[in-house]
Amino acid sequence: AEGDFGRESSIDFYVDGELFYCHKDDLHPDLVGNAAVHFENNLMKTVTIWLPYSKEVLIRALNISDGAKFQTIPPRPQKLIFFGDSITQGVGTTLASAGYAMQTAIQLESYEVINQGIGSWVFNEGSLDEECKYDTDVIIIAYGTNDWSQKTKLQYKQDMRNYLDKLIKIYPK
Repeated sequence: AEGDFGRESSIDFYVDGELFYCHKDDLHPDLVGNAAVHFENNLMKTVTIWLPYSKEVLIRALNISDGAKFQTIPPRPQKLIFFGDSITQGVGTTLASAGYAMQTAIQLESYEVINQGIGSWVFNEGSLDEECKYDTDVIIIAYGTNDWSQKTKLQYKQDMRNYLDKLIKIYPK
């Protein structure tokens, strides 16, 4: 993998839901490196790879040992989407998988989770995509920090009301 890895970036490898290895390099901004996951037995393992939330990563090669097998994981029956600011995005965490949205995804094994957290965002109805076809079961919204510090109370409440009205229109369930 190569990319611009800062102090808040990592590639995290989970095996059967537990952090197994974290590929991180704070000293080299143009990191080119290798990561390997080896298992001693022939038991099936679930391997999940978490990529940095704000860095482009290029995976040049993926090598699988002779005799290794892959099994497709069935789709998760429920869907959850997060909307929010940098806290939802995961800014300030030390691992790609450490933000609250990512930790929620790890814990809720029956949910497919999409994180739409974007740093510095506020309640803004214009940020919602009316053409979105993601049929979610649960929505978690976490804005406010940037709103109250940049807006009057009246503007904040109006923006929040407009945002929620449009969100309900897009996701009526």
